[in-house]
Amino acid sequence: NNTEGDQFWNSAETGLADSTRWFRIEGGVVRCIVPFANRNRVLVFSDTMAYAFDITRIESGDALDTLFPIGCAGPKAAVELDGVVYWMDRKGKIWAWSGNTARPEEVSYMIDDENLGDSVISQIDRSASNLAKVCAFGMGKKICFSVGTIELDGKTIQNAVIKLAASQNGLRANFSLDA
Repeated sequence: NNTEGDQFWNSAETGLADSTRWFRIEGGVVRCIVPFANRNRVLVFSDTMAYAFDITRIESGDALDTLFPIGCAGPKAAVELDGVVYWMDRKGKIWAWSGNTARPEEVSYMIDDENLGDSVISQIDRSASNLAKVCAFGMGKKICFSVGTIELDGKTIQNAVIKLAASQNGLRANFSLDA
């Protein structure tokens, strides 16, 4: 659509070259973009960083904020549910961020502790081709991550799905694993 204002320019700008409605991520490839409900922001993830693009500051030319050095596994590896964004990073860890703190909280620590048995997180294939296929989705109060095939306690689980049951504040979770 070439309608002014629906693109990355408006009548005060002559085109994309002098527009303030776009941004460049230096030194990283954009992996995932997630709308952040009710906050006028879009989260943008590279492999190693998270940024917020604030749509209320577009005209000022200062709409991009660097948030924290935690990236996203792939283009479908993040989801927003009830005002909290959940995502998997390239190490297989699952994070949650409500936007109210400076840093997100790792919510996968309960399934990433070798002292409690086999770590589910360590069993995820971290090859670039597999991580690109990780898919996050929400159903009701559950957040799910489809992570491919994993080996756990001597068993192979095809099409494994890590499920989180989010608590009331969204930052604590109970986990289960399905095929």
